[in-house]
Amino acid sequence: MTSASDRCPECGGVLPPSGVCADRIPELLEIEAQVLDGSEDSLRAHFYAIATYQVQHPSRMTPQATAGMRAALTRMARNPFPISDLRREIRRDFRAVKVTNPNPEDRSGVDSRWPCDWPITAADIVARPPSEYVAAVTEWARAATDLLDRAVGGAVS
Repeated sequence: MTSASDRCPECGGVLPPSGVCADRIPELLEIEAQVLDGSEDSLRAHFYAIATYQVQHPSRMTPQATAGMRAALTRMARNPFPISDLRREIRRDFRAVKVTNPNPEDRSGVDSRWPCDWPITAADIVARPPSEYVAAVTEWARAATDLLDRAVGGAVS
């Protein structure tokens, strides 16, 4: 049985041996290096993985960046569009936005309704076979955006 201290306080996922949930990001990237081929679906899978991880860890970003990430993730998960369009939008809309929270332990800028226990986390994704990665991160993105809609409020656009 996993104790609460073995779980990430932001996503609820089982922590890696380091005890730092952010160490899941290199694990995700390692799987991507094995299975993604540079296609549009692969580029989208990378976006889903990083964006979903980020919205599940909102204290790592500023509130404005978190809102923008949530909006982009929701749009992409509901109605996929070209990653090149997303990149242009992000460059345009967030060029002057501070993204990283300088004090990620401070959750005062995080909406109190923001979930801390998610149905799928990065820990679940890295535990699945690499051959399922694209489908797994797509499911993860959709589950996260659905939970955010229920917990925080309707979809953002």
